[in-house]
Amino acid sequence: MKNRVLIFLLACSNFFVASAQEMTLLDSLIKTNKYDFTFNGNQFKGDGMDYILSQSENAQFVGIAENHNVKEIPLFTSFLFDQLAENYQFNYLALEQDPVMMQLLSQRKYEAVEMAKKYPHGFTFISDQELGLIAHVITRSDKINSVWGCDQSFGASHALNEIVLGLRKQKMNTEGLDQLLKSVYEKELKRDLGKGIHYLSEIDEPKEFLSVKEIIDQKHSEDLSFYIESLIKSDSIYSHIVNEEFFEGRSMRENYMKSRFIEEYKKALTNDPLPKVLLKFGHFHLMDGFNRGTLVTNVGNLTKHIAQYNGKESLLINTQVYRNDQSEWDYFEDSYPNFAKHAEVNSYTLFDLRPLRASFYNGLLQDLVADKARRSFTQLIFSFDLLIAVGNGGDATWEVTGVDY
Repeated sequence: MKNRVLIFLLACSNFFVASAQEMTLLDSLIKTNKYDFTFNGNQFKGDGMDYILSQSENAQFVGIAENHNVKEIPLFTSFLFDQLAENYQFNYLALEQDPVMMQLLSQRKYEAVEMAKKYPHGFTFISDQELGLIAHVITRSDKINSVWGCDQSFGASHALNEIVLGLRKQKMNTEGLDQLLKSVYEKELKRDLGKGIHYLSEIDEPKEFLSVKEIIDQKHSEDLSFYIESLIKSDSIYSHIVNEEFFEGRSMRENYMKSRFIEEYKKALTNDPLPKVLLKFGHFHLMDGFNRGTLVTNVGNLTKHIAQYNGKESLLINTQVYRNDQSEWDYFEDSYPNFAKHAEVNSYTLFDLRPLRASFYNGLLQDLVADKARRSFTQLIFSFDLLIAVGNGGDATWEVTGVDY
């Protein structure tokens, strides 16, 4: 009997030792591939920034997947763009933004702040930091189409105004269009999103836009055609959503994002044999794989394939706000507890996710991740290359325009 008890205790001891050793494997992999950096209000410095730059050397695309309207992320994007431009000749920034407005700002050199004040619906995201990022890249890059808008249009008045001006230059009578522009502009003069209403979300059949398209088609104007097609496509997306056809609307939007990126990329190819692009989108649009809401492949997946075709790489960076003050950002700790316990709340922590993949795939890590976090953990390490925990990240500001998302 004593021998049996002894054998049992030894077995338990071996089990707990083995378990303890296994438990350290995930932590060891995370800690070994962890880097820190800080932001002093002017620049980001530290091993983390150095590591991002070293991993970008062979990249044609670097993507930043974001929590929207976080103050620090546009600042980080702006700084990273400068580093990529200086070291690796990056010249373009692709954003989840209105395509017409980004073209007007990039090509016409309109002031972003002034346009945001005049057309508050002309931007998808309109924080002070976002506007500063756009203006900075346009000034920094020597390319004509330096900032790419790869989302549907959020408003219509800015595009309609350009169409009116363009037709007037061609001596066209715009009296009827003037009335349409006036009514749309009055509706979009204020950006009240509390009710979820704006002009494009209210019309199911864009008869006004289609009649404008008939006029433009006769003039063979590439810019004017782009403006009206953007409004027609955007209205189609919103129409599906308003009619609760969510799969149709969201999958159409995801595919439109990819087509917008491709169009801008083709345009850049006319003057640049290998356009190098920094991207900033929401997480679902920039992961390597499917948009989780639609199961449609997304922009992040597209960049991987284009880079591979060109013998280059696409580096996808997931950014997550990390706070420990019971704020609305606490879900990072809930979704990614294995990383949260190694993250610094008062600085930035970078994790290279790629070294974890083989061990997880081979079954060495699954049992070390809690059941409720396993799906998010799996999707994170296989959909992104790097993870940045933004310590004590805060809300963006809207002092310039007085309006938020």
